[in-house]
Amino acid sequence: MIETTARAFPLNQLLPLCLLVFVDAMGFAMIVPILASNPLSENPLLQSVLYGLAVGIYPLATFFAAPLLGILSDRKGRLPIMLLCGAGLIASYAAIAVGFEVGSPTLVILGRLVGGLTAATQALALAALSDLGDRGSKDARINLGLLSSSLGFVLGPVLSGVLAQIGESARFDRIAPLVALMAAAAATMAWLAASYRDRGAPERVEDNPLDFLGSVRELRLAVASPVLRRLSTVFLLQQLAWGGFFFFVATFLISRFAMSNYGVSYFMGVLGIGFCLSFAVVTPLLRKVFPAYPVALGSMVVTTVCITAAVVGQTVAWEWLLAIPISTGVAVAYGAVISLFTDQADGNEGGILGVTASLNALAFGLTSLAGGVIAGGAAVGPIVFAALLMAASTLLLTGLRTQRG
Repeated sequence: MIETTARAFPLNQLLPLCLLVFVDAMGFAMIVPILASNPLSENPLLQSVLYGLAVGIYPLATFFAAPLLGILSDRKGRLPIMLLCGAGLIASYAAIAVGFEVGSPTLVILGRLVGGLTAATQALALAALSDLGDRGSKDARINLGLLSSSLGFVLGPVLSGVLAQIGESARFDRIAPLVALMAAAAATMAWLAASYRDRGAPERVEDNPLDFLGSVRELRLAVASPVLRRLSTVFLLQQLAWGGFFFFVATFLISRFAMSNYGVSYFMGVLGIGFCLSFAVVTPLLRKVFPAYPVALGSMVVTTVCITAAVVGQTVAWEWLLAIPISTGVAVAYGAVISLFTDQADGNEGGILGVTASLNALAFGLTSLAGGVIAGGAAVGPIVFAALLMAASTLLLTGLRTQRG
């Protein structure tokens, strides 16, 4: 029995992989309040544009680099590419920290670019978890990885707020979270290098090893049928809306309510709690009773109403009250729309999920760049557009007929 469990869950390799997923998610969630709370320019319009660029360049770089890193991991093995991505992660945080200290927006944006170009850490770690042990326990191992990601998304902003408060007295509040991230990433990569071993020989693949356009080609599947075209448009608008809210709610709260940098961090942590509630409780309960379509439609209606309510809110308590309903609604809708996508897969689930990953990265990049310009005119602007985009996505979903009805 013990031997069987050890084969299914080889802890000496599983734990550093889960920690890697946790640290990666923690960093992704931490960076938004850090960037929002530390202006890169004294000019309000230029600051908004620079913030949008710093946020948006990461997912756009990921959009082009992720297929290349996936191919390299098949050729060279998971471990070398995970270590490469980990080094990129550390270099990214270091450049951002130095950029803040010397007042260089160029260094901050360069750091974000490096992070985006090497942002396959979590995907590769989940693939490595899939490779470990016997096939019968594969889902359980992947779920452990996803749980690690959810915990990182919740605890990252909270830890950022705590470190900012501690570092404030030592005039270290801007870079304390980044230094902690670098230390955590370095320790995790060292543990991984010492304990993880790739399973079997790397695959021989025929793909171009310098394929930066894989994500672009994946998008061709998004227009393969009328249903997929509509679903892709629904999903793109949904992710544009969520990106507009997630990346700019911090600047909105700072502008309207003068929220502190650690207050913003805690708010982002509460959004993460909504995601955890969705994946652990709300979505499983709803899907036991309802099929994917009404779950998607209902959660998108709720999200639209709640984001609209956030726009007109006049007290910070009101915004805190709406945080969990918004993030829970978005997460439920995300999972339900993904389910509608996979209903159209016809045996090509991998290709369909590749489409959604590409659309997600593209949406986050575009909404960040556009939101930076919009927020320069009014900090509430991106939140208004988020509500409008979510409403448009909901209307497009209405009346959709899928292969499974």
